[in-house]
Amino acid sequence: SWKYFKPFESNLRFQFTFRDHIKKQAEYSLRSILESYRHYKKLENPFKTFIGIHVRRGDYAKYFPPNKTSVINLPTSSYFERAKDYFRTRHSSPVFVVCSDDIDWCENNISPEETVFIQGNTPEVDLAILGSLNHTITSFGT
Repeated sequence: SWKYFKPFESNLRFQFTFRDHIKKQAEYSLRSILESYRHYKKLENPFKTFIGIHVRRGDYAKYFPPNKTSVINLPTSSYFERAKDYFRTRHSSPVFVVCSDDIDWCENNISPEETVFIQGNTPEVDLAILGSLNHTITSFGT
């Protein structure tokens, strides 16, 4: 229950606050990739809704390859496409922001429509980016 944590709320909020340098890196990374996306798509209107997609695959895909006896079933491309469709029905002109430890898989398996792929950041910067968005599509390991 959340009530167990109530006495420690202020300390927990402090612990789960990103340090300034991480916030700045996240803001810069997100701003630059969205400006490139806007320029590439020749968009005039400001974006309204940002949906993060977190895809953690690296260690799971390496140590738990898909087979009949695997205990872990990693989400497929259809999982992410259905999730994107869900948000498209609820928001006009959403932008999907993908952060992953396996960006190559994402670029080959998640449709690029309305999607930007962010790479080259540390995991904590990716988390700060995802935390700054309006919604998040999560996957195994999130």
